[in-house]
Amino acid sequence: MATAIYLLVPFSCSFGDEPSCSGGGWIQETQVESIGLIVGSMTEDRGFSYDRFTSFEHSVMNIHVEDLKFLAKRKEHQPTKSNFLISSAVASPGPQYVTTQTIATIRIYSDKQVSTSLSKYGPGSDLSELFSIIPANMNEAKKSFIDFIAEQKAGVNVFGDYEHPIYFSLNERVKIENQSITVSITFDDESIVTASTSDFVID
Repeated sequence: MATAIYLLVPFSCSFGDEPSCSGGGWIQETQVESIGLIVGSMTEDRGFSYDRFTSFEHSVMNIHVEDLKFLAKRKEHQPTKSNFLISSAVASPGPQYVTTQTIATIRIYSDKQVSTSLSKYGPGSDLSELFSIIPANMNEAKKSFIDFIAEQKAGVNVFGDYEHPIYFSLNERVKIENQSITVSITFDDESIVTASTSDFVID
C-alpha cells in the first residue's frame, strides 16, 4: 500500500506587490531630513562609547541620521517560479534604506574664536581642516573630509541611513570650552542639515 507524503510549507505572504512576497525585502529610497550630534569616545574596536574625555586624542563627535524622508519604494527582486513557495515561506528581512543624496560639503564651526598654535579662527569660520573622520573599520586610517566625501559619492550608504554615523576627531590639541560647535552637511540637492553641541570640550 503506497503512502502519501505531503510537504506542508508555511505560507504567510500576500500576492501582488507586497514586499513580503519578494523573498528579499525591498529597497526604500530616502533623503536625510535631520541629524543628531553626540559627544563621546571610541572603544578599542572602534565602537562608539558615551564616555566623555577632554583630551583631543580620545574625544569624538558622533554625527548620525535622526530622521529620514521616505521616497519611492522598489522591490529588490521577484522570486522565480521554482523557488516561489520556499521564498514565500521565509520572512522578509524588511526594507533596505538607500539614500538618493551624496554629500557636497561638510563644515564644522564654532560660535566663538578657536585658536591653535599657528592660527586663529573667528566665530563661524570653517574648522574642518582641524578634524579627521574615523572609519568604523579598524584596518582603515583616519580620513580627510575630501576623501570621505569622495567615498560617500562612490557608495552613498557610507552615510545616509540609520546605521552609518560619522565620527569626527581633532588632529591636534585645540582648546575648546564654553562654545557651541556646529556640524553642517550640504547635499548635492542643496539641502542642508545641521546639529550643534556645547558638550565638545577640549582642555
